[in-house]
Amino acid sequence: MFCRKCGHQLEENALFCTYCGTKVEPAHPAGPAGGRRTARNDSAGPTGGSRTERNDPVGPTGGSQPARNHSVEPNTQNSQAGRRLQNPQGNAKKPGRKKKTGLILLIVIICLLTIAIIAGAVLLFVTQQNKTKQVEAFKKDMSTFEELLENYSYGSIQDEVQKLLRDCESAVKEKAVDQFEALKKRMSLIREELSRISKEISTLEDLKSAYAAAFDKYELSGELEEKVSQVLEEVQTAIDSGNAGGMNTLKEKLKDMESQIKDENLDIISQIFDAISEVDTGQLEKDTVRKIEDFLDEIQAYQDAGEYKNAIAKARELLDFANRAQAEADRKRNESIRESQEEEIRRAEEEARQSALSAASGYLCPESNSRYLTEKDLKGLTDWELMLARNEIYARRGRLFKDTAIQDYFNRQSWYHGSIDPDDFDVSVFNAYEKANIEFIKEHEQ
Repeated sequence: MFCRKCGHQLEENALFCTYCGTKVEPAHPAGPAGGRRTARNDSAGPTGGSRTERNDPVGPTGGSQPARNHSVEPNTQNSQAGRRLQNPQGNAKKPGRKKKTGLILLIVIICLLTIAIIAGAVLLFVTQQNKTKQVEAFKKDMSTFEELLENYSYGSIQDEVQKLLRDCESAVKEKAVDQFEALKKRMSLIREELSRISKEISTLEDLKSAYAAAFDKYELSGELEEKVSQVLEEVQTAIDSGNAGGMNTLKEKLKDMESQIKDENLDIISQIFDAISEVDTGQLEKDTVRKIEDFLDEIQAYQDAGEYKNAIAKARELLDFANRAQAEADRKRNESIRESQEEEIRRAEEEARQSALSAASGYLCPESNSRYLTEKDLKGLTDWELMLARNEIYARRGRLFKDTAIQDYFNRQSWYHGSIDPDDFDVSVFNAYEKANIEFIKEHEQ
């Protein structure tokens, strides 16, 4: 039995075609004689007679062949004839349908392939565009990173930075976008390292500036000045190279250097003070001693402020001032001694002259009426003698005295001739010397 739609052979008692899925119609029931009629109808033969059904039995010796029972499934050779007998109309349409179905399938396949090719091309284009954008964005990141490097000194990580730049250039050249994220992370780590190095370099710069300023406050000897210069050069080299790895060592060197310089400066100040202490301030004038004390206050203020260079300069200035003051004091003392000695000689000579003159004339101040008296003239006279010397000027003019002791003294003098009563005495008789000498002697009387 065959499918009436597609013509494929069916299994016996099958309800559906296993090829196209068409439902199988049940077979027609048998005729009254119990046999199946063939799909053919009797028709007139070429002679006009009618043909009997081919399934009518004919004997072997009869003129006719025995009838073929078409209800039996055809064999292989008759399968095509059987299919034509079962469904002659369906068999006429099958070749066209198969051709049309195949063409549709081919078109569908071609369309799918075309869509797949277009989709692949579009995907490839988008992928390439995206990759190009990623490369350009990464190149910008590289450019920003390289600009950042220009602002830093990074000698301590130079090899690492150069390797990163080479890896970035290689990734850009090969458009290896899968490496970009890892390279960006390395850039980020380098940025963090540069920031750390920058802080350390900044610390070194501040440290150098601070110690350079500190060293400038000290007086440096030739050897120490050379050592300081070497240490500061080491610090500057570390700053220029961006290698602050030895920062703690440099700090210790600078600290030790400052301590050594400070001790030396204090020794210098101490030595100057020792020299100043030899100055005998007891021989100096009060103003000079006060100025020395002002110097000492300034020196201490400089030391308290850590300005040892200024303290040493001021101490040397003080030493020079003290030495000059000492020399001046010595000169004045020597001059005073010499003058005192000369004065002693002159006084002795004057006393001898006055004694000789007094002895000859009886006057205490023989020249009181002819010149101005000086300290030397009155030196050595007692208060009583000073009073007599002043009244001697009156007595020389002939005045009498109410005081008996004074009158008795002048009465004993050979040159005295008193005649004028004290109330009648006129001072206008005195010349300029006498008037001045009276006042001068009064100033020395007590």
